[in-house]
Amino acid sequence: MAWIYKKLYESYPGQYRFREVIPMAIIINNDTLNALNEKRLMQNRQVTENREYVKGRNPITINAPPAKKKPDNRIPIPLAKAAVDKMCGYAGKTGLIQLSWVREEGERDNDTDLDEYIATQKEVAEYNESDIEVSELYEEALSQGVAYELFWVTTDQDNPDVPLGITPEFKIVPSGEIVPIFSDTLKPVLEYAIRFWSVNDNMYAQVYYPRFSERWQRIKDETLWMRNEEEDTTYPYTDVPLAIYSINRAKTSLFQAEKGLIDANDKLLNKSLNEVDRFNALITLMPGVSDKEFRDKLMATGLIDGLERFDKWPEYLQKDMNGVNEFYKNVSDRLEELFWKIIQIPDFADENFVQAQSGIAMAFKLLGLEYQAAKIETYFNKGLQTRNRLINQAIDQDNNEYRLIITSERNLPVDEAAKVEIATRLIGLVSRETLLRILPKRIVDDVEREIERIRAEMPQEILSLTDEDDVVGQTPQGVVLNGAQIQAISELAQRVAQGLLSRPEAVQLAMLVGLDRQTAENVIPEQGDAEAADI
Repeated sequence: MAWIYKKLYESYPGQYRFREVIPMAIIINNDTLNALNEKRLMQNRQVTENREYVKGRNPITINAPPAKKKPDNRIPIPLAKAAVDKMCGYAGKTGLIQLSWVREEGERDNDTDLDEYIATQKEVAEYNESDIEVSELYEEALSQGVAYELFWVTTDQDNPDVPLGITPEFKIVPSGEIVPIFSDTLKPVLEYAIRFWSVNDNMYAQVYYPRFSERWQRIKDETLWMRNEEEDTTYPYTDVPLAIYSINRAKTSLFQAEKGLIDANDKLLNKSLNEVDRFNALITLMPGVSDKEFRDKLMATGLIDGLERFDKWPEYLQKDMNGVNEFYKNVSDRLEELFWKIIQIPDFADENFVQAQSGIAMAFKLLGLEYQAAKIETYFNKGLQTRNRLINQAIDQDNNEYRLIITSERNLPVDEAAKVEIATRLIGLVSRETLLRILPKRIVDDVEREIERIRAEMPQEILSLTDEDDVVGQTPQGVVLNGAQIQAISELAQRVAQGLLSRPEAVQLAMLVGLDRQTAENVIPEQGDAEAADI
């Protein structure tokens, strides 16, 4: 394959000097862009279809051929939307997917360097609103099977509000705009990516390579793509600046295999509605008593055959719809049940689901949902790894020194009392940090900050103890509680006295503040005992 070379000059004075010569294996030209754009438009049929399903406008139902006879009800049931919403709420809600960084053991002894790196990562995440972005990527990946995130950089010369001298930026791009191009090797490698978009009927294409991008444009009604070098860009990314977030190997939507069930359910329910509406139309066809003159006029129109056979017409037509409606309802219920069963997402409105009597029983009912979420997590996290790698390239940081930790939580009802009980039983067996992470977020929302607060409030005698002398849950002899600890215990006592907190929960929380169990039980009053709560 022919090779060409592109020369890049210094783009960010004093910060980066990109490689002077970069090999490119593919020459982009007018024919290539037209062919790739046609490929994109073909794929966009699937993208548009998926988007309509998630909007609750099931395209097979909405766009079906006109019915041969009226009425023609077309009411889509938004099962795909419900499935995406439930999975997003369970595993992709804002804040459920968290990124953190740790230094690999033995790499460095200087904690300052570690702090600077983590601070930089947090600044980049905050500037790009990472939590919301991850949630949007998760929803898009569920809807389309894949989501794309493009990267660029902004300098303080371009925008004085950026947190760093050169700040990596990233943003989700609609799936229908991106065409990624991979090598044809056994392990495909992303060689470049093209973003197509239009403004006022003019078409634009930005071709992204490692280190630089090229702008092409096609004016309205033209077929020829022209270069626009003024819109070319360079950046410090040594990989193609595109992160790809998928949910499965085939990159298909969450509900791809269940579309047939969705369409069949729509067809059945609308057919049932049509039957009822037609019956109502027959009832209202001849209200009141029909005389001979009305019959003769109707016969003369020729609209209804065989009227001459009847000497007298009934005042109202009657048809028993009970059996028909019951049949349609049973089949529809079965189709909907199959949908939730196959997609492995529980129907939370189902009476059988909410009747689980224990945590174990509920866990088994959520097992399929957890399997699905775990599989999605495996593929989706690859995109987050790519994002981390690209950010490291932009901030000129060796990724080998730090390890990215992706924590994926689940959005489930929390038994706060049980969590507090577990934390209490582990006192003395695990570290303070582990205990704080066990507690519900309503009590401790930021573990690192809470540890700093504990250290700031602890008397010097406790701070001087070694790690082996963990003081959580103990009150060392001769050590006096500080003001913050006394105030916290006083508030716990008052909440118990007011009936806002149970006494066992308050005792356990008081132990985490610094009291031993016996002292905590002596201090915390019985529920409703207002006088004893005055500490």
